[in-house]
Amino acid sequence: MISPEQASRFLQGLSRFASSTGVLRLFEWTRRSGLTILRMRLSPTSRDAAGDAWTAEMLTEALQLVAERYTVIPLSDAVAALEGRQSMPDAPLVLTASITTPPGDFPLGRVLSAAKVQCFISGSPTLLDRGQPPWPVLVRTALDRVSTDSVDFYERRWPIGGNGTREKVAKEIIGRLYALPDTERHSRAIELIGRWGVSADTVRGIQWTDFERLANTDGVTVGASGLIGDSLLRQPADRAIWELRESRYRMSDRLGREIVYLEYPWGEMNPLLGIEAKRAGYVCGIGWSTDSTAVLNPRDRDPFALISRPFYPGTREMTRAELAGLMTYLRPAVRFITRKRRKVAQ
Repeated sequence: MISPEQASRFLQGLSRFASSTGVLRLFEWTRRSGLTILRMRLSPTSRDAAGDAWTAEMLTEALQLVAERYTVIPLSDAVAALEGRQSMPDAPLVLTASITTPPGDFPLGRVLSAAKVQCFISGSPTLLDRGQPPWPVLVRTALDRVSTDSVDFYERRWPIGGNGTREKVAKEIIGRLYALPDTERHSRAIELIGRWGVSADTVRGIQWTDFERLANTDGVTVGASGLIGDSLLRQPADRAIWELRESRYRMSDRLGREIVYLEYPWGEMNPLLGIEAKRAGYVCGIGWSTDSTAVLNPRDRDPFALISRPFYPGTREMTRAELAGLMTYLRPAVRFITRKRRKVAQ
């Protein structure tokens, strides 16, 4: 079976090939026609196999490359341009960061300063009070820590032999927990992982102390992401509307500044949610997507329908391909070769 190192080398080779043949320049030219929003994961993650954990050195180099090829602007400038209050620069790009677990001594300010860029982060006040990550993160992290080859759920044993299998099981379990009333999901997740031998107290989330330190960092813009970090689309309408307003009020009150930017919890959004967000006092709303064909925001995009895409670590060639949206097409080639090699090994 192909190893992660071999897969990475193959991916780098494809990236270099795309760069040398002009394919990458074509993708970059297309990307520069609209607003790009990149979402970086700055917290340790349960999905370590995805290679999405940045170090300060890697991120500094990557952001310097971003700044060379794009015009990195604050979220406030992007919103003003989308609303027609100012002009949009060439090749505009907004950076956002996902921070759900304690960042430790990650020098975000130094990284942003060295790359001369700005960044947007968001928080959920109830989760910051608890010091715990969202319950789906609890489930995924617990599955990573389980030492057995299966777990019990819904009177069934679920095999979790490999990283891919664990992710599939996590999605299935999370989907079933979402079917519960929103007031029960967090407590049921804690009860469930307890049966697997994992205490929720050992899975720490970011707390107010760390978040306030990041919020007061030069170059950082702050927003809200719901009250408990749970998808607003999977809650009753009146509850979702209340969360939009309550989270904005509580974040503003705690930080001593008006919070007007929204990151939709779990990236899930629809037009009606955007309308209610505007009524609640927000000026924009950002969702997520991994679909490279859907993540370039046109210059006339509704500010409440903005889409960001993940930004993963990699070599210089891979970072350029990631920026251009080309990596979405390159990674399936690695998965295809992995499957072929696995079949040969069997």
